[in-house]
Amino acid sequence: MAITKVPASGVEFESANTTKGLKMPTGTAFSGTPVEGMIRNDTDQSSVSSNSCMQHYNGINWKNYRNVTPTYNIEYLIVGGGGAGGGGAYTNATGGGGGGAGGYLTSTVSQPTGVTLGVTVGAGGTGTTGKGADGGNSTVTNLGGSTVTAEGGGAGGAEGSGNQNGEDGGSGGGGSNVSGSGGAASPAGQGNAGGNGQTSGSGGGGGAGAAGASGPGGLYGAGGNGGDGLQNNITGTNLYYAGGGGGGGYYSGSPGSGGQGGGASAQGYGSNGSSGTNGLGGGGAGTNNYGSPRTGGSGGDGVVILKIANADFTDTYTNATKDTASVSGFTILTFNVGSGSYTT
Repeated sequence: MAITKVPASGVEFESANTTKGLKMPTGTAFSGTPVEGMIRNDTDQSSVSSNSCMQHYNGINWKNYRNVTPTYNIEYLIVGGGGAGGGGAYTNATGGGGGGAGGYLTSTVSQPTGVTLGVTVGAGGTGTTGKGADGGNSTVTNLGGSTVTAEGGGAGGAEGSGNQNGEDGGSGGGGSNVSGSGGAASPAGQGNAGGNGQTSGSGGGGGAGAAGASGPGGLYGAGGNGGDGLQNNITGTNLYYAGGGGGGGYYSGSPGSGGQGGGASAQGYGSNGSSGTNGLGGGGAGTNNYGSPRTGGSGGDGVVILKIANADFTDTYTNATKDTASVSGFTILTFNVGSGSYTT
């Protein structure tokens, strides 16, 4: 039955618990004279997952209803685990290179709803009496439709043939003081290179904001300082992240300082390396192994932080700390080392 006139009281279409629907006129492009308020289904056009498109006439043009997945913005900070500082298996007071900081990535993405983000936070590399381990990668899957990975920092070079060069990573590890080369930042754009070692004095690990300093050389060469990280206020507080570890000095040479952002400072004559700061992705410090073998400092664990407007937050997450107080109108999710998730 066609309805040609609508009574003043209107037409009641509501029917509780029905499985039926209201069918609109369907056909190819409208060829007549449209009137404002018309609604129809156009089979000449398509929308997502549909071979036709509902449309209405606004008095000037036909406007289409589209199947669109809602989106909202997520700001993120992803930092890889820091690399270990170089150790020394011998007893002749050589210095190990500082560990490189974990890779540093931050941005804001348009995020589709109904998607689960998989989060993995990389651990800092473990220090040894030789060349320690690189830091672990930190990764978020399905973030803005892509997988985003901050590389772990490169380990610092150590005493011994074949171990003197720093490793590549988010930021590169420093070379040891037997003329080891600093590692590169790889892939580019997440950090900086480690400093080179000299015949005495090891290089500092690279940081997100600056390269590690090379050992200055000399009779009793000092260790190079670790490169500084970068500041970020995603949590409501300006903090440095991803600082490089300091290089160990040669004999009585001064130890290198760690870069701002959790990079560990090397210690003096005959010392193990200090560890980078967990949650900041700082590089571990190199050793000064006078008197006995010494262990390089372990890198600091990385971190993943997501910032989401309260109106968009779903409260569906695992293995994260939620903060609704630090930034007005936003929820902050902080994921520490291990795995977690957030469903948009």
